[in-house]
Amino acid sequence: MSEIGELVGVGRTSMVYAYGVGSVIKVPKPGVPDEWVRAEATITKTIHGRHLAAPRVHDVASIDGRPAIVFERIDGISMWQTMHDDPASIHSLADELASIQQTIASSGPPDDLPDLVSRVERKLGQASRLTAEERSEAADRLHRLPRGAALLHGDLHPGNVLLSPNGPIVIDWFDACIGHPVADVVRTSLLLRPSPGTPRHDHLPGATRSMLESAHQKFIQARATSMPRIDDTAEHWQAVLAAGRLAEGDHVDHDALEQLWEQRTPIRTDQPRVR
Repeated sequence: MSEIGELVGVGRTSMVYAYGVGSVIKVPKPGVPDEWVRAEATITKTIHGRHLAAPRVHDVASIDGRPAIVFERIDGISMWQTMHDDPASIHSLADELASIQQTIASSGPPDDLPDLVSRVERKLGQASRLTAEERSEAADRLHRLPRGAALLHGDLHPGNVLLSPNGPIVIDWFDACIGHPVADVVRTSLLLRPSPGTPRHDHLPGATRSMLESAHQKFIQARATSMPRIDDTAEHWQAVLAAGRLAEGDHVDHDALEQLWEQRTPIRTDQPRVR
């Protein structure tokens, strides 16, 4: 077995280390279920097999008795690091992020991926900062939104794109699922927009309000160009996904997400629930 080398990346749920020649190993942090690791490996293999810009999975190794994923090592820094180091690049890279998301959504749905609605419904059930009545309302709203059948990354932001010499490579496919493409646009919007109070963006370290505002505005403009009807359901997806994100842990800005949920507008009650 190869030896673990230097630390090359830190995420919310894992640490990434150099591993042998031309590889890295993604080691889960304590408390991360083993099945999450295996699921990410399986999903990433599926995505890479469709010739999308995802890293190759070499193996699932055992580290201290727990599964860890061995990926090919991608040369290059993240899109976010480039934005941070060179703010003049933010607009062009936000355009590129929008293009990447459009390419993913247009690639067709692979078999055996989870359904977005089911995933969000589980999160809503765990959103303890909402009342039981609010969780029920959010779930009902979710089932009245168009379901869709596009491939969604589920957590696309500049920190999850590596700019390699051969083009951008998208990482962290654990949240990939099948659903409505507008939902993925809204998810990225939630990850990019600045918080109304003190910024809290652990996934985009060093972010300032002006950087986030610039990236968010340009991303939304680019997606609106590729999806002219994006505004039809975006507001309703925003309320539901903000409510679901409340269940994602202490690293999120709960106050900002609760505010988005509280600003929800009525959804048509004549819109049938989708099962």
